[in-house]
Amino acid sequence: MPNIKKFNGTGNPTSHVRHVINTLKPMGLNNELIAQLFQRTLTGSALDWFLTLEFVHYHTWPEIANAFIKQYA
Repeated sequence: MPNIKKFNGTGNPTSHVRHVINTLKPMGLNNELIAQLFQRTLTGSALDWFLTLEFVHYHTWPEIANAFIKQYA
């Protein structure tokens, strides 16, 4: 896992998602793997939010990313 600054619930969530994508996509990771690794880029309240997601409603990386951005925008 590359060193990606962790998002703690403050700051720009869109920038964080873009940073995650721009770091992981060139490594050949697909959306499914990015979705699985995303929680490793979170800390504090942002990680708490992610761990309480009901994954029945969020099946894809775009759905998770959009929910994340809406939560912290």
